[in-house]
Amino acid sequence: MKPSSLIFSHITKGLIVVALMAALIVSASTLPGKASVQAQGVPPEDWVRVGYIAYAYGGSWSQFTQLFDGTYTHILSAFYLPDTAGNLSPVAATDTFTPALRQQAQAAGSKVMFSIGGSTIHYSVYVAIADNPTARQNFINNTLNLLQSGGYDGVDFNFEGWDNTMTTTHRDKILGLMSDAAVAVKNANPAYVTSTALAALYYLPMSANCALINSPQMDYAHYMGYAFYSGSSGPNGPWRQPGKTLNLYPPGSGSAELSVYGALTYLQSQGCNMRKITGGMPYYATNQQAWNNVRSAANWPAIPLHPDYLEKQHPSQGYWAHDPEAISAKVAAYRDFGVGGVMVWQVGHEGPTRDLSAALVGGTPPPSPTPGTPTATRTPTPTPGPATATPTRTPTNTPLPGGPYCGVEYQITSDWGWGFGANVVVTNRSAADWDGWTVTWTFPGNQQITSLWNGVYTQTGQSVEVRNASWNGSVPAGGSVSFGFNANYSGTNDVPTDLRVNGVDCSEGGTPVATATWTPQPTAAPTATHTPTLTRTPTVTQAAVSTHTATSTRTATPTRTATLTRTVTPTRTVTPTRTVTPTRTATLTRTATPTRTPTLTRTVTPTRTLTPTRTATPTRTLTPTRTPTNTPVPGGPYCGVEYQITSDWGWGFGANVVVTNRSAADWDGWTVTWTFPGNQQITSLWNGVYTQTGQSVEVRNASWNGSVPAGGSVSFGFNANYSGTNDVPTDLRVNGVDCNAP
Repeated sequence: MKPSSLIFSHITKGLIVVALMAALIVSASTLPGKASVQAQGVPPEDWVRVGYIAYAYGGSWSQFTQLFDGTYTHILSAFYLPDTAGNLSPVAATDTFTPALRQQAQAAGSKVMFSIGGSTIHYSVYVAIADNPTARQNFINNTLNLLQSGGYDGVDFNFEGWDNTMTTTHRDKILGLMSDAAVAVKNANPAYVTSTALAALYYLPMSANCALINSPQMDYAHYMGYAFYSGSSGPNGPWRQPGKTLNLYPPGSGSAELSVYGALTYLQSQGCNMRKITGGMPYYATNQQAWNNVRSAANWPAIPLHPDYLEKQHPSQGYWAHDPEAISAKVAAYRDFGVGGVMVWQVGHEGPTRDLSAALVGGTPPPSPTPGTPTATRTPTPTPGPATATPTRTPTNTPLPGGPYCGVEYQITSDWGWGFGANVVVTNRSAADWDGWTVTWTFPGNQQITSLWNGVYTQTGQSVEVRNASWNGSVPAGGSVSFGFNANYSGTNDVPTDLRVNGVDCSEGGTPVATATWTPQPTAAPTATHTPTLTRTPTVTQAAVSTHTATSTRTATPTRTATLTRTVTPTRTVTPTRTVTPTRTATLTRTATPTRTPTLTRTVTPTRTLTPTRTATPTRTLTPTRTPTNTPVPGGPYCGVEYQITSDWGWGFGANVVVTNRSAADWDGWTVTWTFPGNQQITSLWNGVYTQTGQSVEVRNASWNGSVPAGGSVSFGFNANYSGTNDVPTDLRVNGVDCNAP
């Protein structure tokens, strides 16, 4: 048990003595740049096995026996998403890993925690909370309420969202917030476990420092030793890469070997207590497929283990994966280095077959099946990048809404007065499999979609068409698929009543019309048979959020659902995405052509990174402006603009665009335009409103970030698909002005 420095309530007399001794060693409120090793203390466990859970592949959580037999000493449900007011909204496993399942895992000796954050939350959200005393207290209160009302054993502060606009001042504010929250948790109950997440390498100096890691209020720091971006044919968290180094951010932070070993050596050199650090490893491959989906794709036991990477490469497709042998090798390497345990992202990728978990604890794993070995069921199509196809559902005695061909349910999952989030579940009620799907409707008001995941959409006026993405077009008879979106509106926000699937009115039945515009899409490699599996379907409503966050100051918004006949609750599929290290930067100047800088450090993580949705409760906060320095921002006297590719997974990418007002007058609105040099197609965008016609893109300010003071900056980000090359555009303009012109 870890002592606390402020423990004058809810503890025994004996614990007070221990805590006072700890307080004499290190103050819980100070965060010096480099801590003394003597002030580190000892973590509560000798060797821990930490498993994040987000989405279950190949079955429901109740089928994952590895979660209920003590295999994992700590289970972290991901995520609760914070907003700038300090409210926390549940997604993924925080919804689906039920209290009954938590109690079952706890009965086996595991500590079940919840994780706050994830990489979909930009660092500016935490800065906004830290700067606002009311929001700061609300955040801490909501954290404590979740611990007490949810029966959790602890909390993980997974504060990510780093990018190159972040400064050390921002970092210190964020670490101060994290420290205060952790102290409050330990004050409430010293037995509560606290942990945080550490960046893979490039942003490692911007995550928790050794002073916080070594302090009594923090039990563990989970090193994300898998988020190295090296492409689908490069390793995912190589143990060693001798001769390859990377300069760390911010500039002046030094460099390290581009490897897990290099990152751990850096942490050790900074004075971190390595016994409080867990070493991360992925249960997914570099082709963005869960291990459950690539397990039978090769004869993995026959593939040699790379002596430096400690990973295996598919012999024909070139991607890298961790099979049981690789997991065992990584565990041995982490033990030899002297860290305090291992951490997995995420157990759901393994599926109910527990071969990787067995290797994690040193047991004898069952042999990996060779290609062609039939499996009992077919799992849902995995997330190949920024989205996840919803698992199919077994038909029940309660009819799903719709006629004999299809069922469709449109649900408003949150509404904040000027915008909303929605989820749409489509069910194939016909006798034949679908090879593609298209959903259409007409908004009854002025609703305007701003981002959409798990599909490709077009909107013309009030008319909306959503087609399947490349990975989720196949829907078996009786199966379901879902997509979600965020939208803005003013006035009323009634649900549409004319939803159609492949041209069919699902409330009337019938057969697809001949003019349906959907295009059949191939699916991932199928297995021998298909058995639809029933997934838990929590009601995703604002009221549910209020239940989880007892002190939330937000008004609960009732869920509004367009029910065509009888309804069921849809499966929630909002999946946070992991933020990745910037890789290629286009810096527009008057003399240079934008280039691609291959500082590749982190890899796209599909489950946290699958769907790059913003939280259901978006913030109105303007991205913090950057103070002008002596180094001029790229651009002419009116404006500066920087287009940066932050991640690239071979067929899609994420980008961030920073716009700077270099004029003498404030801007009351802004519009950025460019022309893609290839076939790039934006799939979602945040902090702005976009239109794309062919290669031409226009992004206008959102309703809350149009004002940019002279010398200030604003940014927006997006995800896009492409094939072939992904060169950066060279003709970016702001308000019609070429920023590259004098």
